[in-house]
Amino acid sequence: MTVNHGVPGSSPGWGAKAIAFYVDGFFICINFVMYYIYFLYSSEADKYYVGHSQDPWKRLQQHLSNSGDKYTGCYRDWILKAVFQVSHLRGEAVKIEKFIKRQKSRNLLEKMLLPQFTGTGILAQLVRVP
Repeated sequence: MTVNHGVPGSSPGWGAKAIAFYVDGFFICINFVMYYIYFLYSSEADKYYVGHSQDPWKRLQQHLSNSGDKYTGCYRDWILKAVFQVSHLRGEAVKIEKFIKRQKSRNLLEKMLLPQFTGTGILAQLVRVP
C-alpha cells in the first residue's frame, strides 16, 4: 500500500511517499522522502533566505514566481547557494531551519556556504548535496 501525505507548512511539500505494510501483526511504514535545508541568495537585495523542502530545486521555482507580498517575492534574482540533506523526518528539518533563523547571523550563513563547512552540535547532521 502506498501512502501519500500532503506536507503543510512554510515550505510546500509535494507529498511524502511511503510504503506501509503488515509483517507478523506489526504495521510497518517505510518513508522514502528526504528533507533538505536550502539557502537562497538575492544579489539585488543582498539577502539570504533559509528554508526546508523535499525538493529545494522545485521550491526555488516557487520562490521565483511568488507575488510581491512574501519575503522572497520582492525579488526575482534568487539563486540556490547550498543544499544540505537533513533527515527523513520533517520535524528535524524544521528544527534545524528554526535554529539557523534564530541565530540571526549572516556570518553563520556565510560560513555554512563555504565548501569546507563542517557542522557541530545540531548542525552536525547536515550533509551537503553537490
